[in-house]
Amino acid sequence: MKEPLGRILFVYCLLPIAMTISFGACSFVSLPAKHRRNALMQETRRKQFNSHNRHAEFSQRLCNSKIVLHSSQIPTQNSRGTATAYLNNADCCTSTACISKEEVASRNLVMSFIDTHNKVSNTTAEYGNIDSYQSIVDTYFADTIEVIDTSFYLPILGKEALQNAMPRLFHVNGTHLSMHVKFASIASDTLCPDDIKVAVCYEYDNDNNATRSISGFGISIYTVHKAKITQVFDVKDGANFDIASWRAEDITKMKTPIIEVGTKAFLRDATEGPSEIMQRFFDARNKKSLEEVYHNISDESSLKSFGMDKWASKDCESFSQSLKMLPDSASIELEDIVAPTSANGITFTACRWVVAIDGQRQRFSRGCSFFCFENGSIVSMIDIPESVKQEEFSASLGLKPASLNFLRDSGLGRTIADSLLVASIPIILKSYPKAIPTFADLTLRKTHIQYGEHSSQFIDLFLPRDETKRRGLIFFVHGGAWGSGKPWMYRLIAKPFLEANLAVAIVGYRTYPDGNIQSQVNDLEAASKEIALNYPTLCSKPLALAKNEWTGTILLGHSSGAHIAILKLAQQIERWSKIKDVNSKELGINFDQVIGLSGVYSINEHFDLESGRGVEEISPMKPGCGYTMDSFDLHSPAVRLAAMSTKRSKYLKLPDMLLIHGVNDDVVPFSSAKRAANILQNWGYDNVETHYLKSTGHQDTIMHLMFGGVARDFIFSKVLQLKPKDI
Repeated sequence: MKEPLGRILFVYCLLPIAMTISFGACSFVSLPAKHRRNALMQETRRKQFNSHNRHAEFSQRLCNSKIVLHSSQIPTQNSRGTATAYLNNADCCTSTACISKEEVASRNLVMSFIDTHNKVSNTTAEYGNIDSYQSIVDTYFADTIEVIDTSFYLPILGKEALQNAMPRLFHVNGTHLSMHVKFASIASDTLCPDDIKVAVCYEYDNDNNATRSISGFGISIYTVHKAKITQVFDVKDGANFDIASWRAEDITKMKTPIIEVGTKAFLRDATEGPSEIMQRFFDARNKKSLEEVYHNISDESSLKSFGMDKWASKDCESFSQSLKMLPDSASIELEDIVAPTSANGITFTACRWVVAIDGQRQRFSRGCSFFCFENGSIVSMIDIPESVKQEEFSASLGLKPASLNFLRDSGLGRTIADSLLVASIPIILKSYPKAIPTFADLTLRKTHIQYGEHSSQFIDLFLPRDETKRRGLIFFVHGGAWGSGKPWMYRLIAKPFLEANLAVAIVGYRTYPDGNIQSQVNDLEAASKEIALNYPTLCSKPLALAKNEWTGTILLGHSSGAHIAILKLAQQIERWSKIKDVNSKELGINFDQVIGLSGVYSINEHFDLESGRGVEEISPMKPGCGYTMDSFDLHSPAVRLAAMSTKRSKYLKLPDMLLIHGVNDDVVPFSSAKRAANILQNWGYDNVETHYLKSTGHQDTIMHLMFGGVARDFIFSKVLQLKPKDI
């Protein structure tokens, strides 16, 4: 290792702090999220979009390109001078398009937001008055809004954060922009039909008599649910595309075994029509086959791809040169397709994508493309990669990826993270002095159960003092970013449940690098099986207890613990579907309820957040899940269930599921729970609920369980119908 020793020791001391703050599983001190996000926004905006003068030429070329010839096929400027005209219900099935009334309303909502935002931006001073944007946020956005402006490192979560960030959205270098919508595409979400996707391709400029001319293109994909915008994904051109900054991990080091599932967990849409053509186009581009690319485009097509200095068609070499930029092992993988059909054969379609090398997602490699199809061929396309550049983000305190990987894979980072938690105990005791006698009492009441040969494969079991009043069992899985944490660190959560006459089992498992995530899921199954076979009375109602007082068995996990707990449930459901015996103790406890606290439910989505924080090389998530995008899907519980060949069997009684998330969680955003619940409900998991806690962060939920707070109060009132006593 060529790093200076002083730097390595310094980073070894600081990285676990950054790691625990990022994942929140073992840390009780966090930097104020508002200050960190605002600093990142300002720094990013200052650095980005420094070459926009050249986009005036691009804009003129767009106006002369084939794509504009089709603008008359959709409503454009209306008499009110808004960005684009509004459809009415009579337009639902015309020569323009064949769309539902809900899709019409969703499109109009987005267009109205853009019009209103333009008006406010052009009449507000630089960076604006936050109060002037409050009405916009309240009118158009849901409480659980998530805005992913790829010019920023982190997403903007919740209405309060959005109101604070709104003056900086859709701006360049502090300059207010006007967005002129050129094309819009509307479609229902494949996995969540209640969500309407509205994709917008727009041209932006600062037409408010500014001294500096700024112009360019952008693509936004809006998600609308029940007449409110719930997610925005936005990219603007102007990024200095640098393929050399991408780096693929050595996937031979640790590869997760293939998991047998009913069908491959591959959710990229491949329906007939434009999406099929788009998929073929991307496949041909990934193979760098110009012949196959040309087979999917028309004779008069115009293409604008990253790395190209001008629009390309069949008789020019620019697109061919852009293909050569990608390494042989690189591929562009489709993630989200907005592909409606049109009655007259003309369709505007958008997609989100990510660049992978050797099947692995790359940091800051997301983007969008907007297509126009006519008569089964692509007549125009524009690619826009996200704006953040890897080298502009000081990811890891100056350490190279190899040094970060060493910290991660050697277990040294885990050791230091656990040690820092121990060092923070005096701070905790100062705030909660009663924790000392409570911890001592719980230690005396603890029963140690070893369920495997590894030292981490054990259960700390706590029983209520009166067995005849035992109301159920809490099977708790701790967090720790898949790579740290021990059961004793979470011992205090047992106290309120014991007072409510519930038994508590706190499960230890092999954390990375002793085990990958599949190993952790297997450990949970083994621990569950140990209790089901050797402690069966814990899973059944005492004879003296009234039926209405029996709560049942509850699977409870926090952060990464919630992820592997619900992944275990998904794996158990797959096995149930095969053996059709839900009462078999060989599969472990048949839980009555499942509670996820601040959990990660989509690994591919969470990778983007880890990249934004610069922790993807120190985090155990990537190696623990097997590195590749397909393996990430296999380790995403909601995706695993949605990928099963059929919806759940009617004979299968699934446990009630409650996903609880803090709105102020900037480690694992609440959209993780929201998206997972939507996918599961569409699959047929009807008894899934979500609950969002205001003014609550990632660490807060586990602290509430230990010392009292809104998270614990909600669990007790919702699940147990009780009011807990605070420590």
